[in-house]
Amino acid sequence: MAKDYDNSLKYAEKNCNIKTRRCVFCSKMVSVDKLETQKTCSKCYPESKGKKRCQRCLIRRPVSCFSKNKLTSDNYLNQCKFCVKESRLIST
Repeated sequence: MAKDYDNSLKYAEKNCNIKTRRCVFCSKMVSVDKLETQKTCSKCYPESKGKKRCQRCLIRRPVSCFSKNKLTSDNYLNQCKFCVKESRLIST
């Protein structure tokens, strides 16, 4: 029988005193909270992998599923087009 793997420990910090890390792509020191993965900040992740995580449904989707927005740091909205459409249907 296969063992259950706990994904919550996959990106667990080994040293809880670490507050910042260097992004592999932009080489900037970024808060650990703002990292998309252990090596890439949330601003560089869409450029490097072509995907972004929706803040509402928490699913990582291709960048083409997000509307452009020049006010955000990575030039895409934080919610995917599906969640935006769903929220508009609920609010009307």
